[in-house]
Amino acid sequence: MKGPHPAVVVANDVINFAKGSVTIVVAVTSTVHDRPYPHEVIVNHKGCGLDTPVTIKCNQIFTVPKDSLMNRVGRLPLSIIKQVDEALKISLGLK
Repeated sequence: MKGPHPAVVVANDVINFAKGSVTIVVAVTSTVHDRPYPHEVIVNHKGCGLDTPVTIKCNQIFTVPKDSLMNRVGRLPLSIIKQVDEALKISLGLK
């Protein structure tokens, strides 16, 4: 992938506030299906600061340099964060 892409930071605060130079993110796409895979989370844009609904793809996990992160686009509510946690567990075989 080249250029900026939307992502959700999934690293915990210990990693995010440490002196290290990378953090962990999962990919986001504007493609939304009626029946998402278990490793995907659909986010309605209302109340999240997004322009359109998106799919968080928890099977696409990346480490990225912290200094490559751009402006925050939105904020996920706790209910969506819990769904992302579950989708990550499924994607990583932890559940």
